[in-house]
Amino acid sequence: MARYGLGRLLTLSDGVFAIALTVLVLSLHVDVSTPASQVGAAIRQAWSEVYAYALSVVVIGAFWMGHHRLYARVTRTDAVILWMNVVYLGLVALIPYPTDLLGRYGGESDAVALYGGVVGLGALAGVATTL
Repeated sequence: MARYGLGRLLTLSDGVFAIALTVLVLSLHVDVSTPASQVGAAIRQAWSEVYAYALSVVVIGAFWMGHHRLYARVTRTDAVILWMNVVYLGLVALIPYPTDLLGRYGGESDAVALYGGVVGLGALAGVATTL
């Protein structure tokens, strides 16, 4: 079986985690048409988006730490590990989308279910890479 560089897997993984964390912030904004006198109110009104952002920073951070702990013990990789990691990273990269929906529509069960589903599948994929 072919051996693949662990360093390349970790570099790609760290990049995906960093980009996912960065993309999260794009859902935070105050409309440019907001008059200066209303900026404070607009910021206070955006608390649900800030909460969703903070929640996802913690989730992605926990996923990254788990990934780091797991791969600290791995000495070599193969195609199966690489594909499992790609699936896991795909779910990590998807987290900003349901985060945005959760921030805007947190009171709607569909937004909550999608967020929970993506995070849950990500957690399962992370566990699957340890098998």
